[in-house]
Amino acid sequence: MKSHPASLFKALADENRLRILNLLLVEEMCVCQLECVLGIKQSNLSRHLTKLAQSGLIVPEKRAQFVFYRIDPEASASYPGFEAFLRHALENIPAHRTDIENYTRDKNAGMLCLSKCKL
Repeated sequence: MKSHPASLFKALADENRLRILNLLLVEEMCVCQLECVLGIKQSNLSRHLTKLAQSGLIVPEKRAQFVFYRIDPEASASYPGFEAFLRHALENIPAHRTDIENYTRDKNAGMLCLSKCKL
């Protein structure tokens, strides 16, 4: 893990960041996908993604003009069981289940920017 554990807990102390992590536990996503599903303005979303990346929980990957985010495998290795704990904790929050349902529905309907983001 790249940072002090205190930054991990600070990153987890925000509902929007938990919603982002919840979605990234499903699969990697680009900023525009997260923006669509969460209904968060891009500037606010970028601030949350930066905090999560600085904490070592997620990693960005730039592909052309798009930035994709995923759970950092180093975080999972540094804290065995952390991903399982996070999945279990977040799946029991109704709003987080709704985010996953909305993402799945919109993805299956081709309503996300997936066609632009698949490179």
